Amino acid sequence: MNTAPAARAMIAGWFSFPGCNATAGDILAAQVLAGWISEAGLACDIARAEPFEPLLDWKAVDPQQYTHLFFVCGPFRDRPMSHELLERFDHCQKVGVNLSMIERLADFNPFDLLYERDSERTTRPDLVFASDPARVPVAALLLVHKQKEYGDRGLHKQTHQLIHQTLAGRNIACVPVDTVLENNATGLHTIQQINTVIARADLVITTRMHGLVMALHNGVPAVAIDAIQGGAKVLAQARSVQWPIVTTADDLTADWINQSIDRCLKAEIRQQVALSQIRAREALESLRQEMIDAITRPSVGISQ
Repeated sequence: MNTAPAARAMIAGWFSFPGCNATAGDILAAQVLAGWISEAGLACDIARAEPFEPLLDWKAVDPQQYTHLFFVCGPFRDRPMSHELLERFDHCQKVGVNLSMIERLADFNPFDLLYERDSERTTRPDLVFASDPARVPVAALLLVHKQKEYGDRGLHKQTHQLIHQTLAGRNIACVPVDTVLENNATGLHTIQQINTVIARADLVITTRMHGLVMALHNGVPAVAIDAIQGGAKVLAQARSVQWPIVTTADDLTADWINQSIDRCLKAEIRQQVALSQIRAREALESLRQEMIDAITRPSVGISQ
């Protein structure tokens, strides 16, 4: 005696096909839909192609174990790849969700149930509005160009490679910031724009001396790395304000970068930032007064 399979849904979308440029919005919509389906008491799987994890190839599974096929998010029109998917799961109830239907529904609607995002008959809010707006720390990344004046002491290439490799393993949003005002590589054209991006970051990771200075000046903790063998101006500047999170290219390791990032994300580091700001202001006030005194003091040998 044959028994009907237990209700189980396959969720597909453009993230189920390699090379379809699936977006964060597509993935978020699929997560929302999976939650709704689970609430309805249906087990569900999400078909994912590389680079999305965990991989599940809809062409490799047994389609007979599924009773429902959902296609979620994005523009949807009559095209060969979607035909193949629909034909493979032809026995399933086919449900379209959060789709922009490109063609008139009278001409093309392969779904048994359609809850479109927009078509000629209706519009609905995108499913991403129902997603969890999870966030991660933001790191402003300020990396210096190769400094030829330091000759063979410059270890910029290997330093920056290690920074990028380490950050690739962290769930941190890295925003490159260029401080060069002429032909800025990151589209920032004024000092105010650069300062604003730095100030809104949770931390700064930098091999630039002014990356360290602008971070601390804006109240943002910095992972300061001197790319010059033995240290140069980045290390000297950190020492001038007693900023503790600094190292040189010679001693740089992935562990040190990770530990320094973790340290910068702790609340107590803000007190150290404030102390460095105070030291800088006090030293510069002393310098200002010393310089003013020097240039206004009558010099020996100059007639009055």
